[in-house]
Amino acid sequence: MSNFCSKCGQPLSGTNFCPNCGEPAKDKNVEFISSEYRDNSQRIQEVIPPTTSTPPIRKKRTNSGCLVFFMLFFIVMAFAVVTAIIKPEIYQNLENNKETSVEDEEQSWLDFDKQTWKEFKLLYTSHNNFLSAVSGYSENKISSLDFYNTCSEAESYFQNVSTSFNYGTNDDEKTYLSVFESVALSDQLAAQYLMKYIDAGKTSHLSKAQECIQKAKDGLIMISQNRSILLAKTGLTEDEIKEKVEKDLLELDAK
Repeated sequence: MSNFCSKCGQPLSGTNFCPNCGEPAKDKNVEFISSEYRDNSQRIQEVIPPTTSTPPIRKKRTNSGCLVFFMLFFIVMAFAVVTAIIKPEIYQNLENNKETSVEDEEQSWLDFDKQTWKEFKLLYTSHNNFLSAVSGYSENKISSLDFYNTCSEAESYFQNVSTSFNYGTNDDEKTYLSVFESVALSDQLAAQYLMKYIDAGKTSHLSKAQECIQKAKDGLIMISQNRSILLAKTGLTEDEIKEKVEKDLLELDAK
């Protein structure tokens, strides 16, 4: 405890109050220590700031995920729009190409029929002229020499014609034209056998000639029948095909 009163300076005798003025006695050591402690505490706080509970720092969420999503969505939508615009044009082009292809194919068959029918008429007329000469010889209306010369000309003609039916571009055309070739070769052989008959007088040659002539007739009938199948590829209706075939046959028989 202090030995003197802090207020009036009266000596203290270990009491808690000054006997002169009644001032409470103060312990200087305590005051000193307290003052020193306060000074030290302040310095410590200046050097080491008080620890406070700091909440964890949350990372700020960015909008990169949303941005990527919207970009993808935009791309998908743009692709859908472009596809919706382009696809109908593509389909339309395909349909147009398909229609053009069908029309071209039908026109090709029409051109093929036009050419083959023209050749059929020539082959048909030549065959009938040859048969007329055969009938004239059998009825003694034509001499053997004239008939022999006629057969020789027929043989050369039908031989040359038989090599002119090789322009088919597909299997159907080639099959159709093969009958033309068969007719021409049959008449060519018939002419050869008839010339042999005139030279040797063998009835076997005459019989062979008759077989070849019949084969040529059958071939001409087959061509007429196959023509209806051919015309079905041209896009004509069944009635139109029937009308065309009948009209052409009438014109053929009128010659």
